[in-house]
Amino acid sequence: MKTYHNMLRIYISHPFSGDEKENRRRANNIAWALTMKYPDTLFINPLDAMRHAEYAALSYEQMLEQCKCLLCACDAVYMAGAYQYSRGCTEERKTAITKRIPVLTNGDELKHFIESHH
Repeated sequence: MKTYHNMLRIYISHPFSGDEKENRRRANNIAWALTMKYPDTLFINPLDAMRHAEYAALSYEQMLEQCKCLLCACDAVYMAGAYQYSRGCTEERKTAITKRIPVLTNGDELKHFIESHH
């Protein structure tokens, strides 16, 4: 197992708005499955990581800004679910492109990225 400072960090961009409970469940299942498959990679699921922001009653814009800050601490972003139709995912993708963070849109790209960095 890699030590924490060498561990890849991959942000999972998944839709939230609409059916929040179901979207959170789906994103959690994706993070779980990826962690099982790639145990030496840290997958960041912002739908879980940002729960405190909901309880603090931050606005959508404030939460999105915090998510983008978290994304910028990662080595890549994995676009999941119906991300093409999500305002938040679109913003996260734009941020990644601007910051030159690799955007991975399918399992093959993700696998190749992880393998090329281990």
